[in-house]
Amino acid sequence: MTDRNERYLSRLGFWLRVGGTDGARTVSVLSDVRTHLVDSAENPYETFGPPRSYAKEFTSGSGWSWARRGSGFVALVALAAGCYSAADEVAHLRAQRPLWWTAPQWIVIVATLVVWLVGWRALLFTESRPILSMASEGVDPQRAWKVRVLRRRIVSLGLLIAVVLASGIWGTLLGRSYQDSPKLRVTSYVNSATGTSGDPSGIAVTVRTVIYLASRGPATTLNMATLSKRVDPAVPVASSLQGFGSLAQALRIARENNWSLGQDQLPGYTLNYGTYYVLTWAGAIYSTYTPNPSTQENLVITYLVAGVGLQTLRIPLSVNS
Repeated sequence: MTDRNERYLSRLGFWLRVGGTDGARTVSVLSDVRTHLVDSAENPYETFGPPRSYAKEFTSGSGWSWARRGSGFVALVALAAGCYSAADEVAHLRAQRPLWWTAPQWIVIVATLVVWLVGWRALLFTESRPILSMASEGVDPQRAWKVRVLRRRIVSLGLLIAVVLASGIWGTLLGRSYQDSPKLRVTSYVNSATGTSGDPSGIAVTVRTVIYLASRGPATTLNMATLSKRVDPAVPVASSLQGFGSLAQALRIARENNWSLGQDQLPGYTLNYGTYYVLTWAGAIYSTYTPNPSTQENLVITYLVAGVGLQTLRIPLSVNS
């Protein structure tokens, strides 16, 4: 075998596999070509033609070319994404689970339908028998085409039923997991103090309270804390957390007038069930704010529950001068 023939066989094998020819048939074709070239000493390009063109003679009926494998992957990803988007809506409607995509409702619906359409078309391409393979001797064209159309309709109907059931069941499970996920709670004791911060741009607000997880569940991590209405971004925020094994001990520490703070510890802080955390938070409101005894301010804490998403705890404060 010359180097030219070896390169030809290598390329022919590649295009046979790309076209979806099964392994046994690929080996058989390569063996026949190799035997012919050894016996005849002919130029393979003159005898068989380019490797890619010759490979097409054996791949016209193959159902699993790389294109079909790729379409199958696209169909799987698109249909899964569409089902999750629909399930997220179901969970939001049934259990008020926060939506993963804060976009207008019509955009979410249109995007979900488009993703489903892409998945449906990719699935039909993957499942349908190549048309060229139907054009063989002895095949009734009309019957073959009717069978093809009927299969595509059955697949489409089955897919519609599957995505509806999958979205509904998935959405129910997401809603149930959200309702059963750990909820951050705050004790009734909230100690807040206000005064001048030393910075003319704002009025200092310091809050101390006890927070805890109400139940066991997935990993829960604090995300951030801020005032709900009048936070002054020009003043740095600081926070600290101390964990205690009992609520009584945590409340005793929380009532102490020790407001020492270091760097902002809250973002990324992981909470454990059964531990009570004394939270001390310091920020500022705009100095232009005119306090009113009836004004209700909130310290808003967002926290991330693994597999569920961001949730929010609002701690009512009475912020007065």
